[in-house]
Amino acid sequence: MITPTNWPNPERPGVPLFYERDGVHIFQDEGEYGTLGIFWSANNRTWYCDEKTEVDNEWPSEILQNCRYIGPVLTPTQISEMLAGERERVEAEMGAYVKNIMDAHPEWNMEQLYSALKEREAIRNLGAAP
Repeated sequence: MITPTNWPNPERPGVPLFYERDGVHIFQDEGEYGTLGIFWSANNRTWYCDEKTEVDNEWPSEILQNCRYIGPVLTPTQISEMLAGERERVEAEMGAYVKNIMDAHPEWNMEQLYSALKEREAIRNLGAAP
């Protein structure tokens, strides 16, 4: 049985992760259907059994109420974008960390600073995911 806690934001049950994008999301049905890939239409804010937008193709809410939301099916481009964003966040955190350490410990020598900055640069240069 689907509950609000099955969704990425429990305050918005029925709304998937990346709700602003069209895409397929995986559900696990506790009944006859098993694992389902159901298409989310961002413009229509509704679920369909495929990418068609015909009204008779819409998934009734009672079917989804017997399913558990698993998550979106991500494309390689989406995965690369997410990893790039995470690398940027880590690189920024590393920069702030180095600055805080240098402010707190001015006695550190240049070799220690260079090592920390080298790690920061390595994170920045990871590039796209393979």
